[in-house]
Amino acid sequence: MITAPAAPESRPALARRGVALWSALGVLVVGGVVVGNVLSDREQRRLEQLAATEPSAYEAQQELNRVGAETAALVGLTAEGHPEANGSLACIRPDGVQGFSYMAHTIEDVALPDLTTGLTEARRFWEGMGYGVSERQIGETTVLSGHPPDGGRIALYVNPQGTALGGETFCSLTDGGPED
Repeated sequence: MITAPAAPESRPALARRGVALWSALGVLVVGGVVVGNVLSDREQRRLEQLAATEPSAYEAQQELNRVGAETAALVGLTAEGHPEANGSLACIRPDGVQGFSYMAHTIEDVALPDLTTGLTEARRFWEGMGYGVSERQIGETTVLSGHPPDGGRIALYVNPQGTALGGETFCSLTDGGPED
């Protein structure tokens, strides 16, 4: 059976359908913005709570400098630490949020009297503080790296020509430095 084509809709019916479509689209867009703002507000509160509980990048630098000075004294270094960079560095946290970090003061000195003993002492000290520790060779330089539980890194570079100690803090939500 052959049927006749449907009668075209009247202009008022088409207009009502158009208004309904645009109204529905407007509700979806506004709803999406509201949901996005709610999620953004929740994320902002989460970040504020986290920032209130973790140390600033500057405070983390002070702690890392303390650990560096103790490590240097333990392995027999006598040189003073000096700032590697002034001010904070921008970094991206594992959750994708921008944060701040600082370089630890660098200590450069002569070769250790006994490379193996120095590396063993530093390893024991860092492991005793709960750091994860790894070791690798770069040419004739042994690099001992300590990784604090909250992130960041401290590294001891030793070879027969000299010794260096440095590092970088974890990526904190707050700078906290003197210029902050």
